Amino acid sequence: MPQLGRSFELSISEIELHTRKKVNLREPNACDLFAASPNDDDRLVIRGVNFGELIVNPNRSVAACSVAIGKYPLDEVTIFQTARAYHAFGIQMIFHPKAKELLEQSKTMYSNLSENGHFLATIQLASMYSSGVGVPKNATIAIKFAKKAVEQRGNSFSHFILGYHYVNDQRYSDGVEWLKRSATEGFHQALDVLIRTYSKGHALDTIGDDDLDIYKTLVASGIRDGLIVLANYFSFAKDTKQSHRKAALYGLHWLKGGSGSPTLDIRRVDPIWSSETKLEIKKLLANMNLYEGSINADLGSPDVGKAIKKLRSGNMELPQLPT
Repeated sequence: MPQLGRSFELSISEIELHTRKKVNLREPNACDLFAASPNDDDRLVIRGVNFGELIVNPNRSVAACSVAIGKYPLDEVTIFQTARAYHAFGIQMIFHPKAKELLEQSKTMYSNLSENGHFLATIQLASMYSSGVGVPKNATIAIKFAKKAVEQRGNSFSHFILGYHYVNDQRYSDGVEWLKRSATEGFHQALDVLIRTYSKGHALDTIGDDDLDIYKTLVASGIRDGLIVLANYFSFAKDTKQSHRKAALYGLHWLKGGSGSPTLDIRRVDPIWSSETKLEIKKLLANMNLYEGSINADLGSPDVGKAIKKLRSGNMELPQLPT
């Protein structure tokens, strides 16, 4: 049960003030401490709370913000933080008697703020419609709000959100366009979603020559999924022997670096890689005396899985990656 009436007595020394806020219309309080968004430039504390963290323990933020909203009912920062707290509570405590009521209040607060140009509230509305918590699930409406957020504040975060919702609706080419833009602007999470999208074989035709250096840098930094993006790209992009050999090299390095079942890894890439790439992988395994079966485009045979296991367990060096 949320302690809606509980008060929080925190001294200023217990709350880290946001360094950019030299003069405030109000003093920071527990609602700021427990529910401020790290993406809100108007927050009063140094460190905001990611929404995922807020969901883990929403009771204290609900209690703190319920007190704060009573004191500052017209303060947009407080309204937004209270909406976040109520929203998080509704997700985490979906079967609680108060969950529906708090979700409805959260949506009303977000909607009012959105109408006044608050882009973060607009993003939260997109999230609600994407998940279907508190409102009917509707990807089209989610994208509509994500577009509105970009119109309200076109920055790396809103660009990421729009790209994310496009990808979530399987509109991969549109999503990748905005994710690339966000990543270029320095929002690292956008690159994570790009990697996941490309690693599943989606929108590979949107990878340009300039993008390849990014994934090669990731590989050089030891990030394994950079390998599968490059393998997918070279298997898909150009139908030449050199391209398929590059795909096979990147793919085999990716398969070697796995820690789970080789069979599951093979199943993941089998629908994506071309027949020519699969042939090249078998040739490479055969040249390393790890595989003695037929040289064909079937990676699903048990002999291939055994060869990958040997590759992972031994100290054998693979051919160098393409430059």
